[in-house]
Amino acid sequence: MKDTFQTGIMRYLLKQIIFLMITAGVLFFSAGTLRWPMGTAYVITLLMISVVNTAVMDPSLLVERSKLQRGTKRWDIAVSAGAAIWGPLLVCAAAGLDFRFRWSRMPWGWLQVSALAVFITAALAASWAMKSNAFFASTVRIQHDRNHQVVSAGPYRFVRHPGYLAGAAAAASAPLALGSWTALIPGALTSLLFILRTYLEDRTLMKELEGYREYAQRVSWRLIPGIW
Repeated sequence: MKDTFQTGIMRYLLKQIIFLMITAGVLFFSAGTLRWPMGTAYVITLLMISVVNTAVMDPSLLVERSKLQRGTKRWDIAVSAGAAIWGPLLVCAAAGLDFRFRWSRMPWGWLQVSALAVFITAALAASWAMKSNAFFASTVRIQHDRNHQVVSAGPYRFVRHPGYLAGAAAAASAPLALGSWTALIPGALTSLLFILRTYLEDRTLMKELEGYREYAQRVSWRLIPGIW
């Protein structure tokens, strides 16, 4: 059991390193140069966020997130991949090509810096959700093998899906941080995937997770307080 646990953690760390390398590769290959200060800042930010997430998560959650687990809802295999993998990579590709060919110009440096600040804030909010919720899995499933329970601490006191709110905000702000209006297209689509995932997961939890309906009565808002 100990070897399996350690293997799961190592698999999780390897996945993070590989994805970070792929992201950096797509970003700078699309840009056609390594001389891109905001591109470098973005990659460094992703690295720091990955370190923070690894540090704050329960070790058992690292194992949970290390691979596709049995019981994952079929619809979420595609939705989660689109929101967490393909969407961000498309944002990087579009932003890199935009930087290379100057399809759109963003003359306001303060806007990029502000967007990067929003991106970091959203990412740290997701880290808070990961720290608060030991069941913050990569895909939607009822984790019977981990004694899945409703979590109402931390940001879950305010909205039922704070991680998805953070993900949508990060997806919308990343293109601006990279200085690309063009990349807002895949960024917006990625945000929509987080909204779709919120709806589908909330419906699943209502039906299948004991105590979730009562929690939903206490915390009315799925994603944005006062709106939805």
